[in-house]
Amino acid sequence: NGFINLNNAIGAEEIQILNSNGQTVYQKKLDKSLPKLHLDLSYLPKGSYFAKLKKAGFNKLIKFGLF
Repeated sequence: NGFINLNNAIGAEEIQILNSNGQTVYQKKLDKSLPKLHLDLSYLPKGSYFAKLKKAGFNKLIKFGLF
């Protein structure tokens, strides 16, 4: 459906969405106090993607698909 929800986003400084080729297709600075993140990615083509959450000193990579 093109929407993703990420829980436990507190402390995240930035999110990047990468396509299966590793190219950044979305990037946004975040409010570190937000507990949840809701993104509308319906404009992206269907396929596999990675969400890279940047938190103080480390990155978390989450694989997801848009179908």
